[in-house]
Amino acid sequence: MTKENQKHLTLTDAPKKKEYEEFIAAILQSTGFYVEKNIKKYDEQQLLELDIIATEYREEDKPKKKIIEVKSGDWGPTEIFKMRGWMEYLNAEEGFIISLQSQKSIGGLSRLGSDLNIGIQVAKNSDDITFSDLSSSIKLRQWERADLRVWRYSYWLERCIYTQLHKLAKDESQDRYRTTKSYLFNATNEAFFQSCPIERTEKLYDIFKNDPHLVARWYNESIIGEWNEECSIPRDTYVHDFIKNNLSELAIPAFAEYLLRLGIIKSASEYILENGLNANDIPVAAEAMALKRQLTIPKTTNALITSLLSSGITHNFPIFFQWFFWYFGGFIIEDRRDEELKLMAKKTGAPILEIEHFIALFSTLFPETGLRKYGKTNISRLPFFPAPYFGIGAFVRRIHYGNGNWGKSGLSNDVIADLRAAEGSTYNTLISW
Repeated sequence: MTKENQKHLTLTDAPKKKEYEEFIAAILQSTGFYVEKNIKKYDEQQLLELDIIATEYREEDKPKKKIIEVKSGDWGPTEIFKMRGWMEYLNAEEGFIISLQSQKSIGGLSRLGSDLNIGIQVAKNSDDITFSDLSSSIKLRQWERADLRVWRYSYWLERCIYTQLHKLAKDESQDRYRTTKSYLFNATNEAFFQSCPIERTEKLYDIFKNDPHLVARWYNESIIGEWNEECSIPRDTYVHDFIKNNLSELAIPAFAEYLLRLGIIKSASEYILENGLNANDIPVAAEAMALKRQLTIPKTTNALITSLLSSGITHNFPIFFQWFFWYFGGFIIEDRRDEELKLMAKKTGAPILEIEHFIALFSTLFPETGLRKYGKTNISRLPFFPAPYFGIGAFVRRIHYGNGNWGKSGLSNDVIADLRAAEGSTYNTLISW
């Protein structure tokens, strides 16, 4: 993640293999699903890998999971029966196979899939699957092509983070590499296969408890060679890596910690939504949690559920934060706060008042992580957020705050005027990102 490693990225119009999986995931993400990718289950060996899990959240309804497999090579009835087994194992209502390669007996495969509640879509090439094709089977809402681009860039960045971590983890002498690799694997894979939302929540809290202060410990070992829980990051390093967006390895543990927080939000929310709980059910929820181990970092599971119930979260809660982190870049431009909230409401489906509530609740659930302004900018951002995603968020603003009169920044002239007139260096900060 150094300046020397930066390169220009151009998205291909005909993605293949992993990029095609991300292309399909981006369509699902853009149309309102909560998306998880490349989920792996191991015993002594890898038992399965799920390309895409798309969770649908609807008001006054339980979350519904869909499994999507993307095939670019030969496949047949065996893959369909495997899909059916995964659906049963994960309690997923629907499964879909999207293939880049036409099969000779596609009619028979389609009939078999239909009998097992598995949709089959075949594309002649990687840009042949259209919104209408997917919408006819997966029931998508309309999406904007610009969102598809942003999510593909975001997935590419995520892939870069994992790739760099795996390269670094080959050095087994460094605790930070090995620990962070395990941290991410457990947060995304081990927790996913827990039997119920409460078990997933506690699994995620266990990860958080066992390896707290991941960013600070990573820095500490890289500077003085000690993997020590009692450490902190000097202010000049924080400013350099997390405010001025000078790319560094610290983006990796920062990404891991926020991904874990997002998982906690999702699993705890699903417990509430699946059971139809509300504020009147707080004593019931507390009693149900009394049998569980009490964890203290950052909250007990019982306190988390109680806090969410008393705050009145809705089905939009997990969706909002997945977009806020990985699409909007974890920040808000205060000079255009009204426009920012309207845009977030449009993309996530959460009303503006709900968004304000969610942002305030996040800092309650995870102390010391509330939005804050730094230096002379009028941008409120999450602390210790992985800096490369600021670039994704700046790209989003470039897309949505343009009216055709773009300068080199990609922002429209009226936006540039607003940001330059505002106090501080908001405009220059966005340009640097």
